[in-house]
Amino acid sequence: MEVICLKNYSEEVEFAKRAGKHFAENSLHHTFTDCDIDESTFLAVRWGLLEDCVVVIKMDESHKPKIYEGLGRRK
Repeated sequence: MEVICLKNYSEEVEFAKRAGKHFAENSLHHTFTDCDIDESTFLAVRWGLLEDCVVVIKMDESHKPKIYEGLGRRK
Protein backbone atom coordinates (compact mmCIF):
# COMPACT_ATOMS: atom_id res chain seq x y z
CA MET A 1 0.00 0.00 0.00
CA GLU A 2 1.22 3.50 -0.78
CA VAL A 3 0.35 6.54 1.32
CA ILE A 4 -0.19 9.68 -0.77
CA CYS A 5 0.30 13.17 0.62
CA LEU A 6 -2.06 15.27 -1.51
CA LYS A 7 0.06 18.41 -1.13
CA ASN A 8 3.15 16.63 -2.49
CA TYR A 9 1.14 14.87 -5.17
CA SER A 10 -0.49 18.08 -6.37
CA GLU A 11 2.93 19.79 -6.53
CA GLU A 12 4.13 17.02 -8.84
CA VAL A 13 1.01 17.18 -11.03
CA GLU A 14 1.33 20.97 -11.36
CA PHE A 15 5.02 20.56 -12.26
CA ALA A 16 4.09 17.94 -14.89
CA LYS A 17 1.57 20.37 -16.40
CA ARG A 18 4.19 23.16 -16.54
CA ALA A 19 6.65 20.75 -18.16
CA GLY A 20 4.05 19.62 -20.71
CA LYS A 21 3.31 23.24 -21.61
CA HIS A 22 7.03 23.92 -21.95
CA PHE A 23 7.54 20.88 -24.21
CA ALA A 24 4.53 21.81 -26.36
CA GLU A 25 5.96 25.30 -26.89
CA ASN A 26 9.62 24.20 -27.29
CA SER A 27 9.69 21.22 -29.64
CA LEU A 28 13.48 20.80 -29.48
CA HIS A 29 13.64 20.56 -25.68
CA HIS A 30 13.65 17.10 -24.10
CA THR A 31 14.22 17.97 -20.43
CA PHE A 32 12.72 20.59 -18.14
CA THR A 33 13.09 21.93 -14.63
CA ASP A 34 12.11 25.29 -13.22
CA CYS A 35 14.95 25.60 -10.70
CA ASP A 36 18.41 24.24 -9.86
CA ILE A 37 18.47 20.45 -9.63
CA ASP A 38 19.03 18.87 -6.25
CA GLU A 39 17.44 15.98 -4.37
CA SER A 40 14.29 17.99 -3.55
CA THR A 41 13.41 19.23 -7.05
CA PHE A 42 11.55 17.65 -9.93
CA LEU A 43 13.02 16.98 -13.37
CA ALA A 44 10.84 16.26 -16.41
CA VAL A 45 11.82 14.27 -19.49
CA ARG A 46 9.87 14.22 -22.75
CA TRP A 47 8.80 10.61 -23.36
CA GLY A 48 6.85 8.31 -25.63
CA LEU A 49 6.70 7.29 -29.26
CA LEU A 50 4.80 10.49 -30.12
CA GLU A 51 6.80 12.46 -27.54
CA ASP A 52 3.52 13.46 -25.89
CA CYS A 53 4.27 12.07 -22.43
CA VAL A 54 6.19 13.58 -19.53
CA VAL A 55 8.20 11.49 -17.08
CA VAL A 56 8.65 13.25 -13.74
CA ILE A 57 11.55 12.18 -11.55
CA LYS A 58 13.15 13.48 -8.40
CA MET A 59 16.73 12.76 -7.33
CA ASP A 60 15.44 11.10 -4.18
CA GLU A 61 15.66 7.33 -3.71
CA SER A 62 12.15 7.21 -2.23
CA HIS A 63 10.51 8.94 -5.22
CA LYS A 64 8.77 6.74 -7.78
CA PRO A 65 8.96 8.16 -11.33
CA LYS A 66 5.58 8.72 -12.97
CA ILE A 67 4.57 9.02 -16.61
CA TYR A 68 1.93 11.63 -17.44
CA GLU A 69 0.29 10.96 -20.80
CA GLY A 70 -0.75 13.58 -23.33
CA LEU A 71 0.89 16.59 -21.66
CA GLY A 72 3.65 17.35 -24.13
CA ARG A 73 1.72 17.54 -27.38
CA ARG A 74 3.39 19.86 -29.83
CA LYS A 75 1.51 22.88 -31.07
